[in-house]
Amino acid sequence: MGIFSKLFRKQVAQTPLETFISTITPEQSQKTYRSVKDPTFRLPAALSTWVLYLAHRFSNGLREMLMSTEKSLGMSNAYSYDCVAFEAAAFCHYWLMREMLNTDEDDEPEDSDYFECLKNSANITSSLLTDKVSFTLPDELLMQRSMAYSYEEKCKAVRPEEKFAQFLISSSQSGSPTTRSPVGISSSLPLQLSVSSYIPIFESTLLAEFKKIARVMFLADQEGAL
Repeated sequence: MGIFSKLFRKQVAQTPLETFISTITPEQSQKTYRSVKDPTFRLPAALSTWVLYLAHRFSNGLREMLMSTEKSLGMSNAYSYDCVAFEAAAFCHYWLMREMLNTDEDDEPEDSDYFECLKNSANITSSLLTDKVSFTLPDELLMQRSMAYSYEEKCKAVRPEEKFAQFLISSSQSGSPTTRSPVGISSSLPLQLSVSSYIPIFESTLLAEFKKIARVMFLADQEGAL
């Protein structure tokens, strides 16, 4: 993009949440790990920091794709950065806990210590988002998202990626994360196209790599190597 395009491109006002998480880098997770005094919460806090980084990457990336799609179709709609960032963060945490949540209720997860770490991380993320988002965010909603994805997947009703798209569209249109499972939603064509195109990109690149890194970090933490 040329310098004049950058100068005259429409500026998008940042929300307090975007201002807070847009400067986070993957390296910040190491700093977070070292700054937490309680050993139990060092890794959960570090993983939460990484989730916020990914939530920004997703929300900003989807916005850019949506703006491009709208421009090509001659349309324009408001964009809810905070809603998208919340849904992306919730999906990130589900992705980490996916196998553990999808075990039978009567079975203990194979790695209960790791599962506990991931649940603590999700709660930290929820608390951080609650302080910054522009809407009222119930404390339990992020974990409820994970349970919703798990329920749908175990019942072979809706794939997590499809459910994620439904939540994204529903929350974006309402201006705050929906507390109920969206059914029969409709949206603008640019939003549908952008969401369906961007989720696979995010999932196969950033999210897949994060899942590997999270596991490596947990093992290193267990060995005292972080």
